[in-house]
Amino acid sequence: MYRIIPFQQFDTQNSLIRAKSIFKSECKWYDAITRWPPKRNKNGDTEMGIKKFAATLAAVVMAFSCMAVSASAAETATCNNHDDTAFSFAFSDWGRSNTTGRSKTDTSGTYIIANTICNGGFDVYVDGYDSNAGEWVDCTDKTTRGQPHLKTTNNPGLISQWVYEDGYRTARLGGYKWGSNRSATGLWSPDSAGSYRYLGSTT
Repeated sequence: MYRIIPFQQFDTQNSLIRAKSIFKSECKWYDAITRWPPKRNKNGDTEMGIKKFAATLAAVVMAFSCMAVSASAAETATCNNHDDTAFSFAFSDWGRSNTTGRSKTDTSGTYIIANTICNGGFDVYVDGYDSNAGEWVDCTDKTTRGQPHLKTTNNPGLISQWVYEDGYRTARLGGYKWGSNRSATGLWSPDSAGSYRYLGSTT
């Protein structure tokens, strides 16, 4: 007795059912194939020739391959720029400390987690790069939850911003602490994957 081993998930069980249905409808020898050796007809010939069997099997394999490739492409398309890179801010009264720009690929929140932090935390910003004007534009959402603020370490969060919605495709992270010559370090990514708290004025 043969056991069907499921493929990796692509459209999972529905894809297997569809392929089996196609296989059965296109091949009147389906029952003969699922039993080996094949049954012989009254003339002593097998119900399916070896060449026909091989051709049909190859068609089914190709169908599965196409479904797997399509699913893989769809999965890849949903990936965004959520890989972490390090940031290191040195605060001063002269202005914000910023990272270099990174590609912004969707409308998800900007991810941040601090490894070290100054007393009381610091304000965080996200800028979008206006390639036409050649300048950075503050796209931080300060309306929904107030000015985003980070005051805890090892506690990941998201910064709400409008970089992608405003038509910019490059983002950078900024931080500011008034009256401080201290520093903060951690990780960030322009996009995010997963569920995290959104930073607000009291976080």
